Amino acid sequence: MTSTDTQSVHQRPKLVLGCMEFGRLQPLDVSHQMINSYIELFKSSNAYKSQTLEFDTAYVYGGQFGISEDILGKLDDNIKKQILFHTKANAKAKQNPSLSKESVLIQCKESLERLQLESVHSPPLDIYYLHAPDPNTPIEETLSAINELYKQGKFKRFGVSNYKSWEVAEIYYICKINNYVLPTVYQGMYNLIARDAELELLPCLRKLGISFYAYNPLGGGLLTGRYEYSQGDISHKEDIPEGRFTAPIVGDLYRERYWKKSIFEAIDMIKQAVNEYNQQNQSNLTLTEVAFRWDNYHSKLSGQYGDAILMGSSKPEYLIANTKFLAIESPLPESILSAIESGYQHCKQDVARHWPIFK
Repeated sequence: MTSTDTQSVHQRPKLVLGCMEFGRLQPLDVSHQMINSYIELFKSSNAYKSQTLEFDTAYVYGGQFGISEDILGKLDDNIKKQILFHTKANAKAKQNPSLSKESVLIQCKESLERLQLESVHSPPLDIYYLHAPDPNTPIEETLSAINELYKQGKFKRFGVSNYKSWEVAEIYYICKINNYVLPTVYQGMYNLIARDAELELLPCLRKLGISFYAYNPLGGGLLTGRYEYSQGDISHKEDIPEGRFTAPIVGDLYRERYWKKSIFEAIDMIKQAVNEYNQQNQSNLTLTEVAFRWDNYHSKLSGQYGDAILMGSSKPEYLIANTKFLAIESPLPESILSAIESGYQHCKQDVARHWPIFK
């Protein structure tokens, strides 16, 4: 299916709540309010009525490592029973900073202690990911730890994130040869301007039967239209509005990933088409809505393969609005799709690859 297909048989991808911002911008009480609002909207939406709630976090999320997991762990058990939880081991953790066997086992133990799931779910985790490659540890050692955790009943599905397509294939076949649990989920960057994953990664995933969970559907907030190229650059952030591009730890990474003139020019092309459409049709279409509807109806993501969109928000009002946008059951008009394609062709040489470099 091409990016402009609107086939009636197309199955929308699932929706997963990304929990990276819990603990970084929002304290426990606000985070729990956001979660309750999201659950209510999710369950009342016709688009997601047949889907189970899925929440995605990581050992390193939350401003201070582990805070996001801790916030989720403090949810009432009756709420947790409704949710499938995912978390990740990370080689850049302040404590246990590698994907050695010892480190992976310790990270999983500490994540489960924070999430407090072992009396709620069996296995406690739906997905356990390797967050990104560790060049200093043999992958065979890491996978041995993953398989040991799987045999202990710690998780149901094994996932990998931010690996190159050839690394995914390598991991898959090492696991297959050793009778280890196979990876069945990949989490990576994908949106209407960042489509590098379509070239090699997605064909690899389809061949191996691995679902694609796509993060950054709004390009770290760039596809909301609230940023201007003149506000900063890769090294300068003082005039950039607070958000992912100014955040500790990940701010530099996100500016390096997206803060490029051609990308802003591409977004301006799409914004112009949206404005013209609104004027001609007395509509109130927004760039944010366009980004989410593209993901659901015109991207390479498909519910047929168990694919999903990871949607995270830094503020309660953003979470509510974005969840409503994602629930819209309608493809985009052709004029908007044409502008998206033109914008993508304009900036695609400058867009980051699907395996971000974590420094």
